[in-house]
Amino acid sequence: MTTEKKSPISKKIFKNNFQLLNWISIVLVILPAVAMGILILTYSVNIPYWDQWNLMPQLFIKISQNSLSWQDLIAQHNESRKLFPRLIFLGLAYLTNWDVRYEMLVIFMLACLVSVNIYRLNRLTVNSNLLTTLLIALL
Repeated sequence: MTTEKKSPISKKIFKNNFQLLNWISIVLVILPAVAMGILILTYSVNIPYWDQWNLMPQLFIKISQNSLSWQDLIAQHNESRKLFPRLIFLGLAYLTNWDVRYEMLVIFMLACLVSVNIYRLNRLTVNSNLLTTLLIALL
């Protein structure tokens, strides 16, 4: 039997190809988020949508009348109680004069943060190569 030893050059080429594959994987996973961010920045409009017409003006009226209560913030809406989104949206509305484009950006950034945390959790628990980890995190 002959044992073939890999030359240092072939090890270096393999390592470089593996690093290139890792970078390509990272770019492919980040690409949809970058595209979505560009679309939001380019095409978002300052027009409330769907539930925003019903939910936020009621809160604004109560704020203007100094009658906003804790019950208003935790009131049920579509089978759920949305305390934290209401607090975030009220804060953004105060800072931006209710420009819903900023709401879109904040929601997008929070979704990206959740994705990064899923990736980190997966990286710590699954202990596999980068490509597999990124593909699992993409799901």
